[in-house]
Amino acid sequence: MEEKILSKFLSSIGRCARRSQSELIEGLRKIESERIKQAEAEMIDVARKIIQSELTVVKSRISREISARGVLARKRVFAKKKEVEQKIFDECEIKIKEFVNSKSYPERLKNNCEIIFKFLGDAPRVYVRKEDLIYSDIIQNVIKNAEILAEEKIKLGGIVGKKNGTVVDETFDSALSAFFSYC
Repeated sequence: MEEKILSKFLSSIGRCARRSQSELIEGLRKIESERIKQAEAEMIDVARKIIQSELTVVKSRISREISARGVLARKRVFAKKKEVEQKIFDECEIKIKEFVNSKSYPERLKNNCEIIFKFLGDAPRVYVRKEDLIYSDIIQNVIKNAEILAEEKIKLGGIVGKKNGTVVDETFDSALSAFFSYC
């Protein structure tokens, strides 16, 4: 009988130990599962922060690249614009030089003299290209008592009048320069 009691006691202790062991294992599994979930959440959070940081860096780099490309494109457009402007400027100079060597130029010079006379009256100083000194009689017919001088700065033609601090510039040089500085 003692053996039976002992056997039942041992059996009862074994069941209790197995139940305790099962509960302990189940508890450890729950703790382990919670820790794994917590570690996963932390890893996901860290990964999200790293991705956000990298995304910010990539966006910033892309933004800089787009900006640099835009600047480069604007520089190319500006250079092309300058090139076209210079070509047009050069063509205008050629056309003006052709005009000042034509039969129509003296009439234009006379019209410019009339404008100068309108603003300055008689006896101003007038400046023309050295080549235009041959038109002195036209100038004197419109602007009485004008002092006519050659001016090296006038390359394309026309006339500049000065009197009492007032300057009237009717040169092709100034007109062309003003037009292209306006553009």
